[in-house]
Amino acid sequence: PREDVVDTFVRMAVAGDLKNDEIDDLIELVARTSGVGKRAIAKRLDAERDEKNARTAEADAERRAAERDDPRPRIEAPFPDAPWLPVMAALNAVLGASTALEPPFRDIEGYLCHVRERSIASLHLLTSASANGAPLPDDPPPAPPQPLITRLDETAGSEVIERHIEFFKKTADGGKIPVHLAGSFVRHFLRRDDEALPRATAVLTLPIVTVRGELLAGRGLDRRLGVVFRIPEAVMATLPDRKEIGPSRVAAAMHFLTDEWLADVQTDYQGKCVLIALALSLIERALFPERPAFFITAAKRGSGKTTLANMLAAGVLGRRAAAAGWSNDPEERRKAIFAYFGEGADLLVWDNISLGTVVRCPSIEKALTAETYTDRILGVSEQRTVPATTIQIFTGNNVTPGGDMASRSLIARLQADRPDPENREFRNADPIAWTLANRPKILRALYILLLVNPQLRAATAKAPETRFKTWWRLAGSAVEHAAAEHVAHVAALAMDPAPGCPPAPVRFCDIFAASEVDDEQTTSLATVLDVCRREWPGGFTAADLANYLARAEPASETLKAALEMAASKSIKIVSAPVLSWRLKAIVDAPCAIESAVVALRYTADRHGGSFAVRPCR
Repeated sequence: PREDVVDTFVRMAVAGDLKNDEIDDLIELVARTSGVGKRAIAKRLDAERDEKNARTAEADAERRAAERDDPRPRIEAPFPDAPWLPVMAALNAVLGASTALEPPFRDIEGYLCHVRERSIASLHLLTSASANGAPLPDDPPPAPPQPLITRLDETAGSEVIERHIEFFKKTADGGKIPVHLAGSFVRHFLRRDDEALPRATAVLTLPIVTVRGELLAGRGLDRRLGVVFRIPEAVMATLPDRKEIGPSRVAAAMHFLTDEWLADVQTDYQGKCVLIALALSLIERALFPERPAFFITAAKRGSGKTTLANMLAAGVLGRRAAAAGWSNDPEERRKAIFAYFGEGADLLVWDNISLGTVVRCPSIEKALTAETYTDRILGVSEQRTVPATTIQIFTGNNVTPGGDMASRSLIARLQADRPDPENREFRNADPIAWTLANRPKILRALYILLLVNPQLRAATAKAPETRFKTWWRLAGSAVEHAAAEHVAHVAALAMDPAPGCPPAPVRFCDIFAASEVDDEQTTSLATVLDVCRREWPGGFTAADLANYLARAEPASETLKAALEMAASKSIKIVSAPVLSWRLKAIVDAPCAIESAVVALRYTADRHGGSFAVRPCR
C-alpha cells in the first residue's frame, strides 16, 4: 500500500547494507511512489538510524557492565573546574568505606599516607666507628630499613584513588572510557581534616599489651589505637599462653634475660633491669603518652655500649639500631629531633656524645613528656605536629643527664675491670648474632613479663610510682614484679646468676630519684640552700649575698659556682640586681638536705624583697 511505502523503506534501509548512492536512488523511488518529499524521507531515515545506534550502544553498555568483574564503583570524571566538595565527598565515601587490612589513611596532620619499607635518610647504622665522641665517617652505612608511615605525593595519591574508584568519560557513541582523576582534585585530597579517613601514627611489628591486659596483634590498621600492625607469623608463634604462666615461669624468664641474653653485659642487676625496661618500652611505645630517656654509659671505651644498643634493637626489633650524631648546637638538635620524629622512628640512638657530657636539651625534655611534638618548619612560617613515640638512647663515656633530663632518665652504667675491656672473655663470642638467633626466646620471655604484670589487673593494681604513669604501669612495674619473682625463686629453681650480679628487688621510683640526686644542678641547688640556711637562718637579701660573695674566699667562690649551676646562668657581675634574678630562678624548687626537704622562698617588698630557706610542708 502507498501509505506503508515510507515505513517499509526506512525499516529495511536501516537493517540493510546499502551504499550512499543506492540509498539516494531508493529515496527518489520512494518519493515517487508515496508522494512524500525526499527531504522528509531522509530525515525519517536519519532519526531511525540514530535511534537504532542508541539502542545498540545501550545494549553494548549493558553487556559490558554484565561482563565487568571490577569491584570498583564507576564515577563520571568531573570537569577540571567542577566544584571541590562533591568530588571530595565521593572520594571520602568510597575510600573511607574500604575494608582492606591497610585502607587509605592519614597521618596525625591529615596527609594521605601508606606504609613503606625504607631507611631514614638522615640516620646511620650504629657502629663503634661513631661512638665515644668520634667524628662520623664521611660515608656512614645507612640505617636499616623499617616499615614507616610515608606521605603520598600526587602520583602515588592518584594511584591509591584509582585502586578504589574507576573514573570514566563518555564517548560520542555512548561508551565509557576509564580516565584518571584530574591532578587538581588529587592535590586537594592529599591533605584534609574532615576525619573521613582513619588516622595512624605508628607502624608496629610486635604485639602490644594494653593497660587492660589485652594482647593486640595481627595485621592491618587498628582504627581505635591509630597504629598499623605488621606482625610476622614467626613472631606470633613465639607468644606465650597467659594461662600457663606462673610465678616460677616469670622467674625463669627474668633469669634468661639477665643471665643468658645479657650475660656478657658488665653492669649490676639494677642496670640489667633498666635495659629490660628499655626492651619492654620498645614493644609498648605506641601506648605511652610520655616516656623516659635511657642512658648507656661507661668509664672507658670498649666497654660494649654500641654492642649493647645493637643487642637491644636486634632482640626486640630484629635489626641493628639506627643512630644519629649528637650536636652541641641546641638549634641543630631541635631540627634533627623534629625530622626523626616526623619519620616515625621506633628507636633513636644518639651515639657520638663527647666524654663527660652532661646532656641537657629543652627539645628532648619536651619530647619525653608529650604524645606529640610541634615545631616550626625550617624556612617556612608554618608549624608541624609529629608523633613523639620514639624511644631514645644516649651512649657515651661518662655521659649523664642534667637539669630536667635527670628526673626523666634511666641509666645503665657498664663497668670496666681492665684497661682493654673489649678483650675480656665473653660467654657469647658474637652477642648480636646470638641475639638474632635466639630472638624468639627473648621475645617470649619479654611477653611473659608483660602479660602477668599485676598492675594490669584491677584487683592488684596500685597507684603509679613514677612521673611516667602509663610507662610504669606497662613496663616499669612488669620488671619490678619479675625481679621480685626472680629473687623469690632463684634458690628453688637452682638458677646460676651471672658473677657479681645476684637478683635483687628494684623500684624505678628510687632509680629516677637517684638519677636526680646525682644531677649537678640538683647538687648545686642543695649547696646554695644549705649555705644560705646556715648563714642567714632568719632570711637575707640579694645585697647580703653580694657582700658574702665579695669576700673572695674559697667558700664564697664555691657558693657562686653553685648558684650559677643551679640557676643555669653565669654571674659575670656580682651585684644585688644580678643575684636577685639568679635567686628568683631557683625560688620554690624543693631540695632534700640531710633529713629535711627545703626550698628558697621569696617575699616581695618595696626595697627589693627578701629570701629565706624554709622547710616544705
